[in-house]
Amino acid sequence: MGNDMTQRVDYGLAVFFLCILGPLAAAAEPLSRIELEIATIPSSDVMAQRRWYEYLKDEKLGGLRLRQAREGESPSITERHGQPGYYKVVGVLTHNDRLQLTGATFARQDMEAFRRYLTRLAEQGIDGATAPRGTFGLTEKQFNQIHSDLIRTIEFETKDRPLVDLIKQLRAMFRLPIDVDPRAEVALERRRSIDEMKGFSAGTGLAVLLRHEGLAFRPAIEQGRLKHHVFEIAANHKNAPDGMECWSPGHEPAGQLRGALPILFEQINVQIEGYTLTEALNALRERIDAPFLFDHSALAERNIHPDQIKVRFPAGRTYYKRVLDSILSQAKLKGEVRVDEAGKVFYWITARRKPE
Repeated sequence: MGNDMTQRVDYGLAVFFLCILGPLAAAAEPLSRIELEIATIPSSDVMAQRRWYEYLKDEKLGGLRLRQAREGESPSITERHGQPGYYKVVGVLTHNDRLQLTGATFARQDMEAFRRYLTRLAEQGIDGATAPRGTFGLTEKQFNQIHSDLIRTIEFETKDRPLVDLIKQLRAMFRLPIDVDPRAEVALERRRSIDEMKGFSAGTGLAVLLRHEGLAFRPAIEQGRLKHHVFEIAANHKNAPDGMECWSPGHEPAGQLRGALPILFEQINVQIEGYTLTEALNALRERIDAPFLFDHSALAERNIHPDQIKVRFPAGRTYYKRVLDSILSQAKLKGEVRVDEAGKVFYWITARRKPE
């Protein structure tokens, strides 16, 4: 059919029409690989059917058809025979003006979500559109692919090395590509790492190395391909690097804290007087069986310098956690027990949240 095809529509009929939207759109348009067929149940409002058509006619679909639903018909997706990557989608328009597709239901005001659904189908296949999604909007299969990269151990030294060189080595380790925003690329080229992440898993290591430079990374999907995306936090309007928009430096251990790092609850005789926070932490670190990592970005933002802050703790018998909590709070800091992707325990030191 040509583009000048005249489309005659009788909206008073219960059975609608076949409307192929001209020649198939260019292959560059993901939705051009989708043929959408909407089955309307007899009790659905005729004007609602017309409104759906008006919403969908300019979506650059490969085809659009409205017809009466067959008895007992339900939504479905099938790949077109002999055309891998091209799909026929059957949706059911209900009496309450909702379009039911496989694994999702949309109202007319949900058009952005509806487009994302069809785009995922075109780029990621049936599972990509219909499988349940969790963290970062990934399916379980996609998350496992990401995690299989990030659980790998960093076996090379990182401290005082150019960040751009470390990214190259991580790229060689990973199965999935690492993509870097242009603004982030500039920061990587001019900065050196101040942390030693050898022995940590790659996910936590990369998150810590990037964080000091105001950078972060997250899983991303572009044209159906999964990747690790490095970006500048400020450029993406993210005020909280630990938010779900980026991969966090480790996470809380499962179960009780006492089980993750039991030495924190061992009793000791202690007195701290006349020492800086850095000196006190160095002395405690020698006794605690876990690395200490600093959230340098948060400390810099609050202008906190542990090597300049004097701390004290009165003489007495107590346990390690209480000592750490006390001396860190004197510098407006806090400590958290975290684990990396492989289960390695570490102690994360960051700034306390500012009062709302």
